Amino acid sequence: MSLSLEKARVGELERSWRGWLSFVAEASDLLAGTLDQERTMALVAQLVVPRLATWCAVYTVADAEPARLAYVWHADENRADGLRALLDRAGPAPATDVPGPWHGFADAPADVRAAAATPPPTRSTRSR
Repeated sequence: MSLSLEKARVGELERSWRGWLSFVAEASDLLAGTLDQERTMALVAQLVVPRLATWCAVYTVADAEPARLAYVWHADENRADGLRALLDRAGPAPATDVPGPWHGFADAPADVRAAAATPPPTRSTRSR
């Protein structure tokens, strides 16, 4: 019986590995097919969501300017506009050259943290 379980486990690992290889190949093909910066940002966000994350924000960085929020994508398309507004209120993106983890909204103003923690209204609680 242990041989059958091990065989099933190895088979599942191989399927998972093939899935990741397929994802990387598809992402590579899509990203190699465009030189348009706006389209590339959109593709990156849409590739990441929902496979790797629930939402993705893409920032652009210029030498003399702070990072600017360029594109936002959420697994629930109805929440993308709210996420963009929340990220705009949260302030600039963390610097990428500073070592250490990013703590999400921990450094954001209190009202932004409260808005991020509040679940969206459900259909039954929405006003008409």
